[in-house]
Amino acid sequence: GKAVILEKPVARSMARADALLQLAAERRIASVCFLTRRYIADIADGAARARAAGATGGKGYFRSAAQARDSPYANSLWRKEADALLWDVGPHALSPLIDALGPVRSVESYRESPADCAFDILHQSGARSRVELEQGGPASPMVYHYTFAMPDGPVTITGAPYDRVAAFRRAIAELLELQRAGRGPGESFIVAVHVVAVIEAALACRGAGRPMPVAPSVVQPS
Repeated sequence: GKAVILEKPVARSMARADALLQLAAERRIASVCFLTRRYIADIADGAARARAAGATGGKGYFRSAAQARDSPYANSLWRKEADALLWDVGPHALSPLIDALGPVRSVESYRESPADCAFDILHQSGARSRVELEQGGPASPMVYHYTFAMPDGPVTITGAPYDRVAAFRRAIAELLELQRAGRGPGESFIVAVHVVAVIEAALACRGAGRPMPVAPSVVQPS
């Protein structure tokens, strides 16, 4: 019954992620997922502007620095497992696209190499976007950018150093507000579960070689 902040991925199967969300919803447990890019003001504001303007497409690119020599995650064993790039880095690229263009209906295509992968997605709104992920090497810095197709032309938000403490403080503030209101799981948790469904569809698309639908959750992102 305690309020909780989850890290991403909230699970590595839709069945488990949805069960967690359903439990939090039934018991009205205040809960958020720390999808970092939702709590960086420039990115969150840019995604909100894109949504308000009726963006028709987008692209999320993210090069991870988790394996850099000075990274605190360099010895993280799960980040060395098969498909770890998708599970670790995928949420960073996907969450701003979902915030701007809405939930995903299907994964349309998928390609990968030993160090990167990319997939195209169709949103329920009819918008289309592309996700590109790359695992940087020992000396590689983190790089990310998001581009949205706007009525007046494309708008790109480029990654810059950000205040990690301030980002986490925003997540804490959201959690406290949920707890005060007795509202149960927050939008970031709902989006994080949807991200799990998108990644599962991407993996299925890789194996099937054809578009794959994204499984619905017990609670859909707005």
